[in-house]
Amino acid sequence: MHYALVWWLKEKIQPKAKGFCGLVVYADDFVACFQYKWEAERFYEQLKKRMGYFGLELQEDKSRLIKFGRFAGQDAKEKGRKFLFY
Repeated sequence: MHYALVWWLKEKIQPKAKGFCGLVVYADDFVACFQYKWEAERFYEQLKKRMGYFGLELQEDKSRLIKFGRFAGQDAKEKGRKFLFY
């Protein structure tokens, strides 16, 4: 997963990003963070293709976009949710 994800994000995605983007990697999971929603959506679509190139696939039922940041909790609470999914 290192070459398929970590190197690709650092060398190809981050240099082109308009806002912050980062990656947290666990044993076999990861969280990608983006400042702008449109960059997160674009990354998600590109990620599916990137993983497919290496014979890997995302588990769609475990993959989603979640709003984060300073006001994410407040926004979710106002909408009556624990998390604010896009």
